[in-house]
Amino acid sequence: MDGNQLKFMALFLVSVFIVSTVPAIADTVDNVKSWVDGGITPAPQVMVSGYSVSPEILMPNDEAILTVTLKNTQDRTITGWNRHLRYEGYGEQNYREGPIVDASTSKTYTMDAYIEKASISDYSILAGKNVKVYNKYSNVGVIGPGEELDLNFKIKVPSENGIYLVKFFADIEDINGNNSKGIRYQIPLIVSSTVKLFPEKNVTTAVEAGSVIGIDVANTGAGAANSVIVTSYANDNITFKAKEIYIGTLKPGESKFVEFEVNDIPDAAEKEEVAFKATYKNGINLHESEELRIYLDCRAPSSDPSEGTRLLHKTLKYLIHLSGI
Repeated sequence: MDGNQLKFMALFLVSVFIVSTVPAIADTVDNVKSWVDGGITPAPQVMVSGYSVSPEILMPNDEAILTVTLKNTQDRTITGWNRHLRYEGYGEQNYREGPIVDASTSKTYTMDAYIEKASISDYSILAGKNVKVYNKYSNVGVIGPGEELDLNFKIKVPSENGIYLVKFFADIEDINGNNSKGIRYQIPLIVSSTVKLFPEKNVTTAVEAGSVIGIDVANTGAGAANSVIVTSYANDNITFKAKEIYIGTLKPGESKFVEFEVNDIPDAAEKEEVAFKATYKNGINLHESEELRIYLDCRAPSSDPSEGTRLLHKTLKYLIHLSGI
């Protein structure tokens, strides 16, 4: 071969080598990129770990605090994610002639959960009534791994007994602003409990000074009634020695018996109407029972009964009440 032919052959061999190695280099870069971007992509996991209502059992028109507890169930920061790669290119004859890439990488995931917003629906799915919600949250803050966060909502329930099912909503992001799985959680609210007044079975309607009017005070609801007070509402012709009688707490299904003793009755008194009402509390909420009205036939006594006679009269009435006669 002459000199020109040798130069041509050399250029040809170099071209073949470059063409064969460039794809290998390109493949290597693509593999490295895929390797660096791959692996796990963990995200914070937030769930409703509990809720509470105060008061626990609500009465009609009650205002209450509904507390929803969120928990980030990822229990720790992930810092041990390490990767190592050694890539060697091979030629057509299966011997090493491509580039060698030797690299490593690591990532740290904080697992913090950012609560973007949270709210309670104001419509009950179960009862079809509105539950008034006074507040909602936006830009709440961060829950770290294994941590909990309480969100308090002020609510007011409808005026009717029943079970009201409201829904809690929350939108979650990771610390980098990537959306995580949102939360939708249903919460039941029980509305019950009413205090009622009943006249004793054999209530005296013909009364005079010293006569006793007996009343049963019953809690017919599902929750306790606190600070129960029974108040008498009389008029100028008939009054009672005690205007109010304090009972205290009535548990669900519990009843207590109270007695109001009549004061002196004027000669002009005839048919008189008296009323009784109970007030009671559930948390900070004040309630009233329906009025109990009783019509009395008043008469002036022929002689003032002795204290012994009055005590015997009250004892007999109480024993009759206990026996259910």
